[in-house]
Amino acid sequence: MKERFARVYATAKAKEHMEQKHQVRWEEVLEALGSNPPIYRTYPSPTGERRYVAFGQTETGRKLVIVMAQESPNIFRVITAYEPKTKKQLRRFKRKGGK
Repeated sequence: MKERFARVYATAKAKEHMEQKHQVRWEEVLEALGSNPPIYRTYPSPTGERRYVAFGQTETGRKLVIVMAQESPNIFRVITAYEPKTKKQLRRFKRKGGK
């Protein structure tokens, strides 16, 4: 992991959700974040939690959208990760710096 993150983690429930619903393994999320992807602040959650989205790519070239919550300056909790599937998602991925 780059120094950009002191810690990145996901709850067991989030990891299970990513694997079962989106077929994304935790190792792929770490790979994609390790490639120093562009990260953008997005709308806060209903509870006011700061949310961010990263547009990363694994070593095998799989594109991932990673949604995270910032818990402190360099500690992020991954909420979910998925492949951009629709044309709109793919355009946004490319426009935001994904390859």
